[in-house]
Amino acid sequence: MVALFSLGMLACVGGSQTVKIGLLSPQTGPIAQYAPGFEDAGNVAIAELNATHDGDFVFELIVADSGCDGTQ
Repeated sequence: MVALFSLGMLACVGGSQTVKIGLLSPQTGPIAQYAPGFEDAGNVAIAELNATHDGDFVFELIVADSGCDGTQ
């Protein structure tokens, strides 16, 4: 829902805009083996968004490590 709200706000601004979408994935920690799959899925979604919006918006995936550690 936040991403959709952001798109609505950017529609008021002319020209091509970069929309950064964040992805927290467990790159380290006990389930780090799943991180590449999460990032691959995020990249597929970004590619579909970029193909759909005909240059109005350029979507970029920003990946950060969640660590998946309850002590942090």
